[in-house]
Amino acid sequence: METPSYDELSPLITMALKEDIGSGDITSNAIFEEYHFTRARIYSKGEGVFCGGFLIEYIYHTMDPTVSVTLYRSEGAAVKKDDVIADIEGNVRTLLSGERTVLNFLQRTCGIATRTARMVSIVRDTNIKILDTRKTLPGFRLLDKYAVWCGGGTNHRMGLYDMVLIKDNHIKAAGGILQAVELIKRAYDKRFVIEVEVETLNQVQEAVEAGADIIMLDNMSK
Repeated sequence: METPSYDELSPLITMALKEDIGSGDITSNAIFEEYHFTRARIYSKGEGVFCGGFLIEYIYHTMDPTVSVTLYRSEGAAVKKDDVIADIEGNVRTLLSGERTVLNFLQRTCGIATRTARMVSIVRDTNIKILDTRKTLPGFRLLDKYAVWCGGGTNHRMGLYDMVLIKDNHIKAAGGILQAVELIKRAYDKRFVIEVEVETLNQVQEAVEAGADIIMLDNMSK
């Protein structure tokens, strides 16, 4: 998966900064002079997988393009406690005002990447892949899925627009799995992969006979 671009994340970053800073950081603005420059350093507080270094640049450059960011860890790299992640140089007001937003983003991406890597490690010696879902925080879908990829996981569909997933409601409305798959093939020919969600072994057989590309077993682990 490619690194999300600034243009893709700009609306989310702008919203997050506005949410936190509002009309201004009244504490930092009162304590520090307008032209006070300094350097900050981000450390890892524990072991994990690093993900989202570009976010530091994206966020601070949204606030002030003159801020300088030096990254010391690559995407998907393993980190341990007290590892230096990045150095940031710029106006102290900017650095402090954007600090929480930067950390909020990094904590999320690194957390997802770390947890994914643990799951991937458990099934390393099998043919099992760890996939993500659409059950993401609104606005963070692209970053959440990128973080899964950084942790060694496999991305499932990004949204409703890039892969067909026939679920129980679709099956009921169409009159069955075979009918639902036929309607999809009629509408799109072979443009999209067709996945069918099933709940019973009989439905598995129906999906196979209907020509589904992927079969998702829903709550069938017991």
